[in-house]
Amino acid sequence: MDSEKKKIIVSEINYWKNNKLLPDTYCDFLLALYTEGNQDELLATKPNAENRFTFLYGILYGFMIISLFCTVLFTYFTEKPTLMQIAIAITLLTGSILVIAYFTRKGRFFQVPLSLTFVQILFISLAIGEVAFAGSHVVIGLIVLVNCLLWLVVGWKFNYIYLTISGVIGMIFYIFSIFM
Repeated sequence: MDSEKKKIIVSEINYWKNNKLLPDTYCDFLLALYTEGNQDELLATKPNAENRFTFLYGILYGFMIISLFCTVLFTYFTEKPTLMQIAIAITLLTGSILVIAYFTRKGRFFQVPLSLTFVQILFISLAIGEVAFAGSHVVIGLIVLVNCLLWLVVGWKFNYIYLTISGVIGMIFYIFSIFM
């Protein structure tokens, strides 16, 4: 059998194995049969395009980090009018949500943008709370608690351990801060 046909058959067997269409032992046997025991050479030819971190992903990650930095910068360290600060922060948050939508649609690498967006939501809600309620400690504490609950619920619903743990730790810190 020529090399091109073997590559096609091997890629089909790998597809079956990855999508659980056949048991792994059957797929391993077929791979060993068609590659004559040299499956490492055929598998190492080219990485899967879906699993690569591309240049566009790097740009979007950079946007997320700069967006979070600018949100903190415009919210807490500028003398601009408050409504303008909040408008800029919400615009950056909208961009972050669009980046999450892109990564979620691709099904890859969306955990970091999701975490950064939740931190961005926390900063924006704290800024709005400070302006709307004149920095009331009770309101600020409730805003932090609501954000931690949001992290906990989203983490639990979608099985994101890091969000669940962050929400629980934030709520524990909030409870300790009440009694301190």
